[in-house]
Amino acid sequence: MAEALALVEHPFVHVSEVLPSPSLPSGQAGASDEEIAAWCADDVSVLVTTDSDFKGRWIRSGLLARHGVEVIVFNRDIPGLGNQHLRITTHLPAWQSELERQPYAYRVWVQNMSGGLKLRIGKKATPRRHGPVTF
Repeated sequence: MAEALALVEHPFVHVSEVLPSPSLPSGQAGASDEEIAAWCADDVSVLVTTDSDFKGRWIRSGLLARHGVEVIVFNRDIPGLGNQHLRITTHLPAWQSELERQPYAYRVWVQNMSGGLKLRIGKKATPRRHGPVTF
């Protein structure tokens, strides 16, 4: 999905591009959750996932808070790459507008299938982020 979004100049990168696993085919992430969280925090990248189980699993583990990762998770799984692409590109302008106004911090945003982005964990801040948002 990230590769397709990058081709049309959206600011996305797939974890397999930055944390490659030689034993897996291209486009599959072999990195651990810990490695992904650390990279996102170090790179100041927002983690976007269409895996609804991710939200509970990573929040309960404290992994996101430990690394200070900002995350957008859909409220339910999105079947099929075409549907995922449509949902992400539909919501991307609103995500950029919301997140560019705030410094990068540990926050979990939930994106409903229809409607806006809702902050579930963390606090909104008033200082502006410097530069574009990367996902």
